[in-house]
Amino acid sequence: MRRACLGPFAAPALAVWLACGGCASVGEQVVLLRGPAAPRRPVGAVKLATFNLYNRPWDREVRLARAREELLALDADLVALQEVSEGWLAGRDAKPMLASLPYPYQAYFMLERRGPLRENGLYLLSRWPIETAEGEVYGVNRAFRRKGLMVATVRAPGVTLRLVNLHQASTRDSSITLPQADAVCRVLSGRPPGELVVVLGDFNARLDEAPVQRILERARLIAAQDGEASPPLSWAPYGRGCAGEEGERIDHILLSRPGSDQPWRVRSQGVVSAAAPFASDHCIVWALVGKQD
Repeated sequence: MRRACLGPFAAPALAVWLACGGCASVGEQVVLLRGPAAPRRPVGAVKLATFNLYNRPWDREVRLARAREELLALDADLVALQEVSEGWLAGRDAKPMLASLPYPYQAYFMLERRGPLRENGLYLLSRWPIETAEGEVYGVNRAFRRKGLMVATVRAPGVTLRLVNLHQASTRDSSITLPQADAVCRVLSGRPPGELVVVLGDFNARLDEAPVQRILERARLIAAQDGEASPPLSWAPYGRGCAGEEGERIDHILLSRPGSDQPWRVRSQGVVSAAAPFASDHCIVWALVGKQD
């Protein structure tokens, strides 16, 4: 009876599976692109940014061109990007555009590939050498929407940064979001004293929600927008700008708490105001950090 019921569906299901490239490839090794030697002069400030590129094919050519314009205008030292995608369901590959930007050091971690339909990953742009970089796909995920993180060590003159670029699940289900927050805390455990830790990306949660609060507390971090009563919004449904009525602040930059061995402080921070045509359903979030005078 089972064969009789399932038989008519087996061939179409197999055809669809093969067309999609079979099972998803998950968590491939980080690809590092190394450029010429970085300047050796000590840095007194570092400009950080995070930006979700939005992995849908709609207006893809225009959106990637706008994203390039915004990134060039911002001129950040380190940029963490999410939803760096290609494929039939994403449109043109975003990686060549990112490789054309004036960042000599770049890293890419593929979270997931589903044949020709879509590849999706995390990307890091850096003015200074990326000494190590590793990726992790979260063990708790929503089906067909794999999330994860890339942790990198960046050595700038005068400061070593431990940077985590992440993309958390778009859900309020704590059985998914809290284990993902714990994964972030785990990769930060046992870090050397004096490193400037930066966790940034698309958290898919407000600053006051449990997953972000868990990372702040357990990893002993502060938020760049800490103390700001109404921080600018960073996301709204595509086509409405990130400050639309349905917007939220779900993209954050978290940093080491200042202390005797960590003199770096947030000097300024903000959100790049989106202008039509919109580059994404997200806006670029940035923060400038510097040593205490």
